[in-house]
This record gives sequence, C-alpha cells and structure tokens, in this order.
Amino acid sequence: MTFRIDVGIIPCAYFNQFGYFPLMKFREIPENVFEVTGVCIGFIGPVLILSQIRAELISTTPSSLSPVYLAGFLMIYCFWFLYGFRFRRLAVWLGNLIGVILQICLLIIVLLK
Repeated sequence: MTFRIDVGIIPCAYFNQFGYFPLMKFREIPENVFEVTGVCIGFIGPVLILSQIRAELISTTPSSLSPVYLAGFLMIYCFWFLYGFRFRRLAVWLGNLIGVILQICLLIIVLLK
C-alpha cells in the first residue's frame, strides 16, 4: 500500500505513527550541501571508466567490450552533461563532462584494438 504526498509515491513503511513522512529534516539541508555531495558522487562514474581504460591498455587480448555498448553510455553521459549545463547544475554537468571525455577515450582504445 502506498500514499501519495508532494514528493511522490512513498511506501507506507516509511511513514511515522502519525502518517507523515519525516521530510522536515531533509528539507532543511542546504542546497550547497547537495551540490558538493553531488559533485563528489559524480566522480564515481569517471573513476570506473578510468579503471576500465587502464585494464584495456594493460590487456594484450582483444577487448570484450562492445563498441555499441560504449557508444550507448557515451550518449547517456552526453545527455546528462547537456542537462546539467542547461540547468546550471555543477553536480550534474561536471562529472558527466569528465565521463564524456573518458568514454570517448575508452571507445577509441577499444576500436583500435
């Protein structure tokens, strides 16, 4: 069973004994805290791409990564970069811009193998 409130549909297990979702503390968190946290979290994807680039450069065997798969992720990174740039969200565009650059590098490495 779910209840609809102003933040979307939330399972009833998350409601307190009065039937209200405890969002007051959540809403009190300053926006800049989310922005800084988002920038930090946004670097997870590029770090993972870097580890894959390293693995591809070290490996002497043909790549097992599909260029179509890599191009698909490149499109996703491009979209989120443009989205973050359009709406001026540093936490969205910065990590995704780095992801675009690294994904292009990874795609080139795989195509040249």
